[in-house]
Amino acid sequence: MKSQLSEGMVLFLTSTGMIKEVLHFPSRWGERPQPGSLWIRLLDQGSIRKGLNFYTELQATGAVYGWELDFSFSTGIKTLHLSGSSYGTLFILVATDTLNGSRQLLDEMLSLHNEQTNEIRQLVKEREKEKSESHLLEEVSRLNNELVTAQRDLAKKVAELEALNKEKNQLLGIVAHDLRNPLYAIVNVCNFLLEENQTLAQEGKEVIRMIQSSCAFMAELVDNLLDVSKIEAGQLWLQWTELDLSEIVNRTVEMNRLTAEKKRISLLFEKPTKPCILRGDGPKLQQVFHNLIANAIKFTRPGGDIYVNVREKESHVFVDVRDTGIGIPLEEQSKLFTPAHRGRAGTLGERSTGFGLLIVKRIVEGHDGTLTFSSKEGEGTTFTVSLPKRNLQAPDTSMA
Repeated sequence: MKSQLSEGMVLFLTSTGMIKEVLHFPSRWGERPQPGSLWIRLLDQGSIRKGLNFYTELQATGAVYGWELDFSFSTGIKTLHLSGSSYGTLFILVATDTLNGSRQLLDEMLSLHNEQTNEIRQLVKEREKEKSESHLLEEVSRLNNELVTAQRDLAKKVAELEALNKEKNQLLGIVAHDLRNPLYAIVNVCNFLLEENQTLAQEGKEVIRMIQSSCAFMAELVDNLLDVSKIEAGQLWLQWTELDLSEIVNRTVEMNRLTAEKKRISLLFEKPTKPCILRGDGPKLQQVFHNLIANAIKFTRPGGDIYVNVREKESHVFVDVRDTGIGIPLEEQSKLFTPAHRGRAGTLGERSTGFGLLIVKRIVEGHDGTLTFSSKEGEGTTFTVSLPKRNLQAPDTSMA
């Protein structure tokens, strides 16, 4: 029992969804939930509606298994598998990392407390005998009204939060869009001054380069904020066309070759002999591979190597971007694809917005693909994009 408890969260809940008691909570997940609060508040915003459906079904059927929800703990967002069961007048809720784990932990909890459960059921039967039918109906009606009121209030709060979040994303998109044009205008003026003005002193050129670098970074940040606001608002549209993925990767590698050469990094890619045909959004996929290759350059020391590889296996196409760089610290890996992640400086002080990998992951998932990585600090990192060939049957347009 100890091995299972160490892997999961176990809560006793009231009929209104309040946490009655926290039987177990892994310390590595963050701060322990507090009794007296609604369990639904532990969920990430995007899973609240699904969580309400889970608890409604639990109350209706008395037992629910294998629901997958995202929790927002103090250490970050964590996807867990939920199972639940009635427990006298209360409910047991368990959440674990694996689907089988949640069912097994729930069964063990019920088995462990079977004697206590029988006692509770016996007490309920005795009380039922003592109460008149009218009094029972009155009590049930009162409890049901409390539950309906609590659910209505919670649904209202959820709707208000969704409306505020949508308004926030719209405002963020407007601000980012209005900032983009003047920033790029400044970058272009700096380019013109550096290329066309031969009378500038070296000190003046350095000042212009500083302005150019800062504005380019701000423009990139604005672009990323605009993409994030679209993603969060569900407005990242994909334009599906038939494409050769190996050609897109090859074009992206060539786009980044000059940057790699300036840093004395070897950027290696052997284009497959035959096309890798699937359906997808070409510009968005190019954005994915550009971000991954640019990151690899940023976090690889001068003299290092970056290997890009395209391979096909059964129903999927895989693209690997492997570097011999500084790697990703273990404490940062769990936050890599979340808004909470903040970019680190590159090996030569290159700045990072921290939003790039979040955008990359959402674009890949919009193509029904997956983005995975492996990294060891000081030895390098490998990102792998997997895209299904079944996208050949995809519609012409779709929203990620």
